[in-house]
Amino acid sequence: MMPIGHGALPNYVLVERKAVKHLRLVINRDASVRLVLPKRASMRSALAFYGERQAWVDSKRRLVLAQQQAADAYDDLDSALFYGESYQVAYNAPRDAIDHSLQMITVRAPRSAAARLRVWRNLAALDLRQRLESEAERLAVTVNKVSIRDQKTRWGSCSSKGNISLNWRVALMPLDVGNYIIAHEFAHLRHMNHSPRFWAEVERLCPNYRAAERWIKQQGSALMMVQRR
Repeated sequence: MMPIGHGALPNYVLVERKAVKHLRLVINRDASVRLVLPKRASMRSALAFYGERQAWVDSKRRLVLAQQQAADAYDDLDSALFYGESYQVAYNAPRDAIDHSLQMITVRAPRSAAARLRVWRNLAALDLRQRLESEAERLAVTVNKVSIRDQKTRWGSCSSKGNISLNWRVALMPLDVGNYIIAHEFAHLRHMNHSPRFWAEVERLCPNYRAAERWIKQQGSALMMVQRR
């Protein structure tokens, strides 16, 4: 790989020409980089632009690669993250189930990544539906419809119709952090914004929400990458 000043870009940089006004850099989840150029921009200007920002790119890539490494820790077929703890996974069991007291997940199928992920996600979805229903009853909140999805960047969302969607990975968080995500979406049922009134409602529903926010800031990016690649 030749230095930028010699006219070569690193092999992890993809150059794209698009109908944009300015050059820009995008760091992808796999730590590759997109260098986006206006259609008439010269490669000389693109190389200069990248060279000026290479230190920033290197810093961001180190962060993404570290997050990937953290996410890779959850690829072990014999364990799975749940409630912020490592649960043992046993295969060829009588049924798919989870035992929180034993921190054990059982899978009917033979040992495989596909079987583990299928049961992991199904148990997470069931858990989140039950927790959301329980929290809605406890906090006297009315929810129209619940869906559990595999969002790429969001932990949850709430529509103006009262429909709440949660990322299945919320079940992998410590209980208090996951319950904050649920409370956050409950607050949106009353305030479809992030105004001071919204945050006051969040605090009413989840007094310790700031600690959960700190956890998400520190651990959320790696968790979002679990079973993504």
